[in-house]
Amino acid sequence: QVHNIKTTLAEFYYNNKKYDKAIRYYNDVLVNTRDEWHSKQLFNASWCHFKKKDYNKAIDLIKKAYKYGNHKKYVSLKDQVLDSIGLFHIFAKRVEEGVDFYLSNVEKPVQYLVKMAKKTTGEGSFKDTRFILVSALKNAKTKNQVDEQIMLHLNEMEIYRTFKKYN
Repeated sequence: QVHNIKTTLAEFYYNNKKYDKAIRYYNDVLVNTRDEWHSKQLFNASWCHFKKKDYNKAIDLIKKAYKYGNHKKYVSLKDQVLDSIGLFHIFAKRVEEGVDFYLSNVEKPVQYLVKMAKKTTGEGSFKDTRFILVSALKNAKTKNQVDEQIMLHLNEMEIYRTFKKYN
């Protein structure tokens, strides 16, 4: 009962952008790992920390959300986690680790890596963008994923146009 009340309060504060208060309640709620919604609570808590610019804590929590969500006992937030985790790594200045996460956990990671590359392009970081795209292409070639290579090349042209660099 108390767990449900704290969960409701955590979500209330999260939805109302009162991240400090939400974090306080999520810290209590996250102790209970038996709740099938534990993965969602980890995910929401990760976003609270992201909004507070505590990017490293956000990454720790979102990785846990991914791990728990992969077990059938818990609610899966795979798509939401995969959409967010690259962004978290960019803001934490941990781009290589973010790329490694996708390459290690996603069979066809190009869609997520392209999102990362577009974000680093928007941030003006050619070095990070280049690293992401090269890693994605190398992975797609190693796995002989022609569809991934094509999608990557189509997006590369748009991205490199931003930097006016063509190789």
